[in-house]
Amino acid sequence: MRAGATRVLATLALALACTRCGARTGLGGIGGNAQADAGVPDASPSDASGVDAGVLDASMPDVMVPATGALLFGGIGPSGTNYDFDDTWLFDGAAWFQLHPPAAPSQRVYPAAARLGSNVVLFAGSGPYVGPYLDDTWTWNGAMWTQAMTPPALSQRDSAAAATLDGRVVLFGGTIGETSFDDTWTWDGATWTQVMTSPSPEARGAAVMATVGDVVVLFGGLDQGKRFLNDTWTWDGKAWTQQQPATSPSTRDVVAAAATPDGTLLIFGGEDGTNGNVLDETWVYSGITWTQLHPTRSPPARVGAVMATVGDRVYLYGGDGGYSDNELADTWTWDGVTWTQLNIPGPPARVAAAFVSP
Repeated sequence: MRAGATRVLATLALALACTRCGARTGLGGIGGNAQADAGVPDASPSDASGVDAGVLDASMPDVMVPATGALLFGGIGPSGTNYDFDDTWLFDGAAWFQLHPPAAPSQRVYPAAARLGSNVVLFAGSGPYVGPYLDDTWTWNGAMWTQAMTPPALSQRDSAAAATLDGRVVLFGGTIGETSFDDTWTWDGATWTQVMTSPSPEARGAAVMATVGDVVVLFGGLDQGKRFLNDTWTWDGKAWTQQQPATSPSTRDVVAAAATPDGTLLIFGGEDGTNGNVLDETWVYSGITWTQLHPTRSPPARVGAVMATVGDRVYLYGGDGGYSDNELADTWTWDGVTWTQLNIPGPPARVAAAFVSP
């Protein structure tokens, strides 16, 4: 994909297995909030508005920021761009809005994020570019980011998986360098608490988790031995249980996933651990088994895309097409039957962002 074998899109395989995913060469252009594409609604007041720059103002005559939507943060763009992002976007199912809160988490890739009540909780990640692994926790309340000032209980990591169950964010795994984690943590809005449980999924990063009904479902990822996974686990708030579906997707990591309005888990894309291919497959997990769907139209194959559910549809954004400097900026919607690309401007192309359903 790129020359070299350090982080960035090596992060797509957690710097462990994807030797074809090298880092970008050169460090120019790193830093700062990326600019929105031309035509994207921008929620920041103009300098002439009399409102301090960076403060959201939904009463602006030319932009009406929706009250709710899916929140996107961070990620990394193609070579020659601003690489790691620290920008905040809202998607309401029809349009993207770039927000400009007065403070924000630092640039990062592969943070873990989940919604807790009316807030979005974002944890850790790594960046910028070849910067440190992180252990900070932030919350988004619909208007601003606030960093939790409690001492971090978790170690630094990126590529952890997160979802919400019973009024708590559940976080599992992640990686730092060549080390993967198999720990389970919960966040109650104020404190991270480790939950000691056995059995447990093996250590991994780049898995996906989503809340489906009354359990959290975890699928796939990459373990510390550079082995791609395709196991399915559920968390009921107290213990992990490995499921034994009759059919499963092949081993893969860095897939996009979201819970659907009809109560299934939808996944798309990822990197196939069998032959290293970047995938364009659509699968759903019913709570009993996995089923591959064959829609008449699909997004191009990709890794590191993100998905969220808004209203009665699932939306997919971005990712990397693989084997080239091919970060994507397209937005697709899934209606339960097929994929449709939305012809709308959106955030700059990126991979490894966080995208959280309202």
